[in-house]
Amino acid sequence: MVNLSFVSSKMKTIVGIISIILCILVFFLTPSYIEFYLIIPFAIFAIFLIIPNDTLQNNRIIGAVLVIFAIFVIYTSINGVLNPYDVATNLYVNGYFSSLPTTSEISACATGYGIVLAYAIINILFGILFFIPTTGETY
Repeated sequence: MVNLSFVSSKMKTIVGIISIILCILVFFLTPSYIEFYLIIPFAIFAIFLIIPNDTLQNNRIIGAVLVIFAIFVIYTSINGVLNPYDVATNLYVNGYFSSLPTTSEISACATGYGIVLAYAIINILFGILFFIPTTGETY
């Protein structure tokens, strides 16, 4: 059995604040056509991570939903990283781009989805914290 006594409410609060800061950074670092619904819900889950376990009734369900949502975001981001030309071309067809996407726009698309992919993988680790019981340390 692994000793997880180092996981406290204080640590979960710090991790939640770090996740919110990362969410804001990812939101502003990615191009504007990266869907915001892939990024913003992670901030909501981070707020649940800040709230102590005593006040949340079903924190394991919240963690499971976070992990499932992160897997969905990972799947979508992998598609955006591997097929940036298709994504950028769809943006042209829908009228977001005024001309066919250039190499730099395709590269920005792939990089943006790569950033979202990394953030989703980090959030799977944050979701695991919902399953770990905390020690009695609170503020």
